[in-house]
Amino acid sequence: MPMSSDLDFCNRWDAPVLPWAQDLLQGAIRAVIGRKAEITAFRALGGRSLRIDIRVSGVPQQVVALRQRQEDIRMCLPLGEEHALLRFLAQETPALAIHPLGFWPGAPGATEPLLFVEWSDGQRLGEFIDPAQRPEEVLGLLTPALKALHLIGAHRNRPALARRIGTDLMLQWAETGQPPQADIANSTWVRALERVRCALQAVSPPTMLHGDGHAYNLLVAAGGQRWIDFECAVEGPPEMDFAWTWIMLHAQATRPLSGLIRSPPQLACDILAASDFVRQPPTHVNRAAVIRVQDLLRTTVRNLLTTAG
Repeated sequence: MPMSSDLDFCNRWDAPVLPWAQDLLQGAIRAVIGRKAEITAFRALGGRSLRIDIRVSGVPQQVVALRQRQEDIRMCLPLGEEHALLRFLAQETPALAIHPLGFWPGAPGATEPLLFVEWSDGQRLGEFIDPAQRPEEVLGLLTPALKALHLIGAHRNRPALARRIGTDLMLQWAETGQPPQADIANSTWVRALERVRCALQAVSPPTMLHGDGHAYNLLVAAGGQRWIDFECAVEGPPEMDFAWTWIMLHAQATRPLSGLIRSPPQLACDILAASDFVRQPPTHVNRAAVIRVQDLLRTTVRNLLTTAG
């Protein structure tokens, strides 16, 4: 049967997989896992992930296929780079991230590439500790996991990443467009931007950032914690990773987070992350989440303007 780009199974995990598409998936599995691998079942996990049950010489296994999100190609790491990054992490710190199984370049004219990774039995952090009700506890687990990733990400032999965030780009974010719609006066925003410029000069040296370090991208199992979903990985200062995590927790939490002291560089990154969130809210968040981040943005601007140093 001819291959149809209109029904590309890589872009439609939630749609029925046509016979020819299943044949392509079987071919990709055999190219990566081995010729004796046979697909027995598969289930969409949402987003870009497909869990596949296979048998290899009669032994059942489970793997996950990840696709490249074409609609977010400028925001997402190319699958080949994601594969190289996961291989590096598996070699250096096997317990830190999900392990890759192999990269399939795709069938020309038919499908995009696929990255196969191991299946883990762990639970996502957000599935057993609700970020909306227990945000401080969730943050207490996310923060050291991010720090461990940043530490190994500073390794000189780490694969290079095409996506990079430097101080110049961060300043460009801050200065693009009008002040966010968060009831911040123009004069206050101008003063805050000046403090942001100064504070950014003291951000930490760049390393590898997860880029999407929220409670549903950290697996927790008996053997420890593992990061998954590195499609937003980027090189930049760790304060930016913490800012994105901080903003997403505030968007999810039903009450303000408390008890955490932020440095001026961290406050500056928090402002960048929050103002970007307010200007262009993620499609999956509701109005209440946007209002919570607006409140946080106003508070963070006040804190930066009143913080010495």
